[in-house]
Amino acid sequence: MKLEEARTAVRVARDDVWKDIQDKERASDLTEDDKFSLKDELQKRIDKMNETLEESFKSKEKEMSA
Repeated sequence: MKLEEARTAVRVARDDVWKDIQDKERASDLTEDDKFSLKDELQKRIDKMNETLEESFKSKEKEMSA
């Protein structure tokens, strides 16, 4: 299903970004506070993207059943 593929892609991207954030914190390029601020921002963006995907799916589903 395309929706699940999109959700998986979002999860993979989230994991990649989170790993990058953690690596930068370990390398002292970010403070621990920055790391957690970025994590919160990342999660907000992921949640918004998932909402957008769900809305698109519902809209397309409605369009196809009409």
